Amino acid sequence: MLINFQTDNYANLTSFTFFMLFHSLKSNQSNGFKGLYEVFRFS
Repeated sequence: MLINFQTDNYANLTSFTFFMLFHSLKSNQSNGFKGLYEVFRFS
């Protein structure tokens, strides 16, 4: 039960992270890789 809960938590965190990265890239389409770099640099 506890392992399943931790796995679900990890999956939610991962999907949230990818959602934020996708949103960042989408709002900076002219230079997506620079936007991705900025996300990691300032987080």
